[in-house]
Amino acid sequence: MESRVKKSVTNAQVNFIFYIILLVATFFSRKIFINSLGDEFVGLTSTLQNILGLFNLAELGISSAIAFSLYKPLFENNKKSITELISIFGYLYKKIGYIVAGIGFIVAFSLPIIFNKSPLDLKIIYFAYFSYLIVSLFTYFFNYKQTLLTADQKEYYVTIYYQSANIIKIGIQIILLLRYKNPYIWLIIELTFGIIYCFILNYKIRKIYPWLQSTVNQGKEYLTNYPEIPKHIKQIFVHKLASVALLNTSSIFIYAFSSLSIVTYFMNYNLIILKVDALITQILNSTSAGIGNLVAEGNKLKIKNVFNELLAIRYFITILLSLCIYFCINRFIVVWLGENYILSNNIIILIIAAFYLKQTGEIVDQFLRAHGLFYDIWAPLTEAGINISVSIVGGTLWGLQGVLWGPITSMIIIVHIWKPYFLYTKGLKSSVIEYCIIISKYTIVFFITYFIFKIIDANVLILYFSDKDFSSFILYSFTTLGVITLITMSLMYACSIGFRNFTERIYKTISK
Repeated sequence: MESRVKKSVTNAQVNFIFYIILLVATFFSRKIFINSLGDEFVGLTSTLQNILGLFNLAELGISSAIAFSLYKPLFENNKKSITELISIFGYLYKKIGYIVAGIGFIVAFSLPIIFNKSPLDLKIIYFAYFSYLIVSLFTYFFNYKQTLLTADQKEYYVTIYYQSANIIKIGIQIILLLRYKNPYIWLIIELTFGIIYCFILNYKIRKIYPWLQSTVNQGKEYLTNYPEIPKHIKQIFVHKLASVALLNTSSIFIYAFSSLSIVTYFMNYNLIILKVDALITQILNSTSAGIGNLVAEGNKLKIKNVFNELLAIRYFITILLSLCIYFCINRFIVVWLGENYILSNNIIILIIAAFYLKQTGEIVDQFLRAHGLFYDIWAPLTEAGINISVSIVGGTLWGLQGVLWGPITSMIIIVHIWKPYFLYTKGLKSSVIEYCIIISKYTIVFFITYFIFKIIDANVLILYFSDKDFSSFILYSFTTLGVITLITMSLMYACSIGFRNFTERIYKTISK
């Protein structure tokens, strides 16, 4: 267990360091990108990325199925089986790459119709589209071995190389944009660094696993030895459908019911949410492979205890950051971009609600994947259907606010009602009532923390931090973070055994 914890802590440390560096670079660069390239172009890139994200459906959940299959051979250090599985992965990804390329070229003919409201020249739309498509295809043809690092709890290598390339890329884009203000140069740099990253990461994988002699051409032959993989792929594909629907349709629907400028306004807020989401994901999802290895051992009591610990820390961090975002986000937007980019309080609440539901539901998903529980294929189909239906109806009636109700409604019904029941009955073999009691406590913690801080904010902090400048924002944010952390931690420590056990475990690990 200590080895798993140490690897998880290493992943978390590396992810956090690069997260802070990239956070500063991203927000600084976005202001320059908007000023240099305009709201329409920035909205275009966000919309194109979401359109191309829909192509990930063709991936069929292959990476998740292979990662699940890798846990046991990695635990047993079975190099032959690992090599065969990576060969299968390469073979399947090559086939999917051809499918994605075909879909990409077909969709390209529809771009004039999709962006008929945009004032941007069709040439730049096509250039941006194919730049992102080529980078996506490189993942399928050259970057498939990355899954081995993730399954082996060495994801920090991926973070180091990917984020380093990102930081350098952003720096070059800023320098050239300030001089030339040319969107083509910006896109060429995006394309170039996407390709460079693939080659560098593959070089590092060869250094870490010199014995890994995977051969894509033999993948088809090896596939017959692993009949469970096609079964899991078919099940996971349907789960991918819901995931893609949740992550990639919002900006498309927003554009459909408004404009690329409104997409940019929304994405400014969403960028903040995504960065906070990435912080939690990079720190806590680094435990995914450890959970897979833990489940492979089969100690039910230990699995249950670890689940309760990770659930507690997930809720603690999500409550803390959700409230900090709510109280600080508009101040940041004003300092960062100006008051013209402010969205209404109702929209902010909906954005944060979606963030909260996604993050607090992730731990259940991690344990479902580790147990190989993918066969509830009706659930993701229902989730996708609810999300799309509510988004379309809501967008038609209420615009942006209506679109945001789509993912919220679908996550409440499937992620927070069905999936916990499925995990407890089929995986943890316990009564789901235990889960309901725990979640009820954490929900009460959220609202108590909110009301206590709201009183403090309205009666104390507003008197000291009324200025709308950067220094006032920094002081207010750190004060808010400190006060909310103190309140939330006290309440969680008082009501959650899982939280107490987790903090003690991490303290001992860091001390060593």
